[in-house]
Amino acid sequence: MALREWGVHVQRPVSPAEVAALELAAIDVVTVPLSWRWMEASPGVLDMSAVRHLLAPFSGSALRLQGVLGPAMPHNLPDWVVRAGGVDAPEFTSWFSSYCARAAAELPELKLCRIEDELNAAHPWETLRTRRRRGRSWRRASFRRDLLLASCAAVRSARPEIELRVTLQTGTLGW
Repeated sequence: MALREWGVHVQRPVSPAEVAALELAAIDVVTVPLSWRWMEASPGVLDMSAVRHLLAPFSGSALRLQGVLGPAMPHNLPDWVVRAGGVDAPEFTSWFSSYCARAAAELPELKLCRIEDELNAAHPWETLRTRRRRGRSWRRASFRRDLLLASCAAVRSARPEIELRVTLQTGTLGW
């Protein structure tokens, strides 16, 4: 028997009444964005207040929380990362992986983490077609692969019990 799961994406803080409505609707998983920009305004200094505000209404609910770690697009990157060269900075993979691990470690209410978002579609689709991603590194399949593997390993190291998910765009070149 295949596992079925019903879920929603929440992009804003919700009320307790909305949480109750989700439970009544038999929703299993609530996906929330965990923007790096919200958490680390300066290198190494975490401020989880925005994320905690987003997650607070779900405290005590039966809903499983899935955090989306990434995507590494300019509007989600901390300003200090953009100033340092964004995805083209030599340290980017380690910075991004560290953010993923710290978010997973700091948020025990997360039962699932989804790493990045369709990394294999990052180029050419998201760099040339939609222009959502910036930086030459996206053009290299090895960069996309290494970023995915390093961030998954970082989350797994921080929280071995967490369910880890990755979104892959099937039929898209790049792996």
